[in-house]
Amino acid sequence: MAAMADKIVVTKEEDEIIRKRLLTQTATARGVGALNKLAKGYIAYCKSEESSKEEAEALYQTLLKELAVYELQIARVFSIKSANHRQQASYATLSGSLDNSIAEVQVEIKELKASLEAAREERNHKEQYEELRHKCMEHPARSETLAAIKTLEQELQELEEATTSANKTLELRKKQFALVLHAVDELQKELDGEEMVVKSGEKGDNIDQAEPMEI
Repeated sequence: MAAMADKIVVTKEEDEIIRKRLLTQTATARGVGALNKLAKGYIAYCKSEESSKEEAEALYQTLLKELAVYELQIARVFSIKSANHRQQASYATLSGSLDNSIAEVQVEIKELKASLEAAREERNHKEQYEELRHKCMEHPARSETLAAIKTLEQELQELEEATTSANKTLELRKKQFALVLHAVDELQKELDGEEMVVKSGEKGDNIDQAEPMEI
């Protein structure tokens, strides 16, 4: 057991946890601490000088049993601790292996992405080249292109002239329409004036008819 303790490195935190656990370890149903029980047994054995030989022997055997149980508990705690250390070491090894595997996979993924991007760019260049080649083959000769451009320029000039003529006609129509509206407005004013005169005359006739005749 001493050799086992020499091989195990105990940190301050672990030592504190083990110490508290040993102090609070229970061995009876009533929850009496193991160390307290050992202390009571030892004190009882020390006082057995006043007792009979049989009682002293019984106390001695009980104390040995309690010591054996306590030693077994301590061995169990150290065994659990040792198993935890081995498990932690195994986890650390596994974690390191996983980290290495993840790093390798990430490198492979990065390389594959670079290869895929290069292949995609090369394919795009080939497609663009083929598209330009087909367009060049579809284009007419330079003389035909110049003739078509000249025709389009003539048509454009004719359209501009037609647009200018249409704008002039539109301006003329606007002026004519404005004159018509002005004439209609003047005519409406004259009609309104005549209507007011007629209404005024009718009102005067009605007043004359309403006056009584003198006898």
